[in-house]
Amino acid sequence: MNKVATILLAVLFLAATHLQAQLFLTLKEMPQANVWGVYVQACDTISPTSQTITGGGQVTIVAKMGSVFSELTSISGAWDDNALVYSPEENPGMMYFTMGFVADMPAIVYTPGEETLLFTFKMTNQDGSPPYLIDNETDPFAQLPNSEGTNPGNDLSVVDFGKSPLEFYNYSGLYEAGTPVECGEGNSTTATKEAESAYLFRLYPNPASKRLILKAENAILNNAIARLWNSNMIQMGSIDLSGNQKAEMDIENLPAGTYLITIETDGQVVQTERFLKVFN
Repeated sequence: MNKVATILLAVLFLAATHLQAQLFLTLKEMPQANVWGVYVQACDTISPTSQTITGGGQVTIVAKMGSVFSELTSISGAWDDNALVYSPEENPGMMYFTMGFVADMPAIVYTPGEETLLFTFKMTNQDGSPPYLIDNETDPFAQLPNSEGTNPGNDLSVVDFGKSPLEFYNYSGLYEAGTPVECGEGNSTTATKEAESAYLFRLYPNPASKRLILKAENAILNNAIARLWNSNMIQMGSIDLSGNQKAEMDIENLPAGTYLITIETDGQVVQTERFLKVFN
């Protein structure tokens, strides 16, 4: 899993006032012999934009002891086989294969009401029993802490940079293959206007081409730092804000696009802001 991206998404969730999960997973048998595919489907209550980025995730597949896993093929996003647990005491006779999300390349497209294939794999065993996706709520090995000290389960964490304020989508549960997901009322996780109004620094100009100015609107902070992230959750720079009323960040050499600024003080993120970098 991309640790920086996962940490940043956790930071962004701190800016939200409530969580609303909107993404569901399923496992399908593919036309090829012994090949299976993991799909994601988004609720029709959300409308992700083309600037939606997946920051982290994992999928755990459960199969009988003696099953052989092979030929993991990433379709949407890059995935890797992270962990394998044999016959844990909570569920003897079963194997747990966990696939970790590595990067959003090629990007996962979330289209409400449609299934998107994430990856495929081959699974064989002696009696032909099918694998299945772990249920985070009911599987005995998914209840933490477990006997192996691991963290099995399904998860997806997504941020939509095309929405203002930012919107967040995350994993909700499983659905039956080929059927619409059952979505509750409400929308995605959103950073509210009340949260926005509590900012500590104002960013301008926005859009910006050469310099981004950060000006303290409230109290001047000690031990403060601003970090710059691109849309792939890669840190592109940082500046020290400690004791400063105003600071400038040089962005002239950055490619055009959408970026995020996080402001930290005493190791805690206190503000997140988005800005658009344009050509000179």
